[in-house]
Amino acid sequence: MKIDDKTLIMPIGLPASGKSSFLKELQGQHGDRIVVVSFDAVVEAMGAERQMSYGDIMALLEVDAEAKAESGVLYTALVERAKAHTGIVFWDQTNLTERERKKKQELFPDFKKIGVFFDITVEESKRRCEERFERTGKFIPPDVIEKMGEWLAKGFPQQDEFDVLYHRDSKGVMTPYVFPPENPQNDGADKKVGNEAGAKAKTVVLRPK
Repeated sequence: MKIDDKTLIMPIGLPASGKSSFLKELQGQHGDRIVVVSFDAVVEAMGAERQMSYGDIMALLEVDAEAKAESGVLYTALVERAKAHTGIVFWDQTNLTERERKKKQELFPDFKKIGVFFDITVEESKRRCEERFERTGKFIPPDVIEKMGEWLAKGFPQQDEFDVLYHRDSKGVMTPYVFPPENPQNDGADKKVGNEAGAKAKTVVLRPK
């Protein structure tokens, strides 16, 4: 995937939808041209320092004001490093609402903005998160994933939010897409979020830069 310098890549998707795997693909192609903003990196760094698991650090942040303040300092440092970068910035979070996407994009006024929507169901997200927990100890409660699905259903990325907008399906196939998808649903085990619910692919008309 050819990516120009001064490009912000913003994945949008539920937990375990493939965002970090996509990042690894890009890092394999672009190496140190990519700077990553990720709160997971902060949690993992704090865990390594304290010899605690990801889940234990997340629990600590809920009750320990000093640890929470430390995480904020570390996260701010990542953001500031990214703002000074002239290559590719990958914001590795779920980015489920329009408000949070806009706030982050405003930090990079001169960057090209690429959005990538990772389209999996709420139930698939739960299944993958359970498998990931068994491997890594990183736990996201099912009710939190349900809530995230509701946020996403209300905040599907719009075409005019980005210079280029892509859709990546559950098999990792990426195509240009128009959003929001038709008839998004996520309120049951057999209902899905995004194009996996049956929206038809269309060619994106890119906004001029």
